[in-house]
Amino acid sequence: CLEIPSSVFDDEDSCSKSIRKLKDAGFHTMITGVDAASFPLMRIADFEPEYVMLDEAITASIGKDKRSDTCICSLITLIRDLDAEPIATGVASAETAEKFYEFECSYYTGAGSATGDFSGNFLQERFIRRKNQEHEQEQSEA
Repeated sequence: CLEIPSSVFDDEDSCSKSIRKLKDAGFHTMITGVDAASFPLMRIADFEPEYVMLDEAITASIGKDKRSDTCICSLITLIRDLDAEPIATGVASAETAEKFYEFECSYYTGAGSATGDFSGNFLQERFIRRKNQEHEQEQSEA
């Protein structure tokens, strides 16, 4: 999986073409550093990543209040509607991991090595196989 930092969006034309070539060659992509304050959300659609890693600032806001949770849930829904899997970063408790799971964010990473116990995903292996098979079928049809 090719990790693409959100700073790539500053040089969109050349990067977009290069990333498209890599995707056509079979690479999967993940955009990192996605936050609610400065990330251009429409760019997710342009780059068509398989994964979108949410910034720890988003994780810090979960459970803060109903409005924050609504915003986070909406962001996760947008990412999933664009056929990408959201990944929450900085998850430091089982309660936070469960809250993300409620919002249909199944992948998460812990906050530093001390809380690495909270890294993983809730997806069943057959889902991952099915997602890969769908991608391979799309490539063969193109």
